[in-house]
Amino acid sequence: MYKDKKTALRELQSLPNIGPKCASMMYDAGVVSVAHFEKLGAEKTYNLCCKAQGHQIHRAFLYVLRSAHYFLDHPHQREKVMRWWMWKDITPIKKKIIR
Repeated sequence: MYKDKKTALRELQSLPNIGPKCASMMYDAGVVSVAHFEKLGAEKTYNLCCKAQGHQIHRAFLYVLRSAHYFLDHPHQREKVMRWWMWKDITPIKKKIIR
């Protein structure tokens, strides 16, 4: 775990679409590094964040996490990943992005 929150937040914000608020929610849920996020995955991170916040977070946050997680395996496709709204639960849209 990081010695200070500022360093962890800075690292999490290096992911596409992850700003200060998203990084802070991730940190509060126990996700303290990009490597930890990569290991957990988007859905598990989303569930941990909801639990830490004490309520259901808007699904758009899950879509942001999905796009950021995809970027970890496909850094050359940053432009496609930036369209977080394309990561909804609709499979044909996801297939379009991967192409």
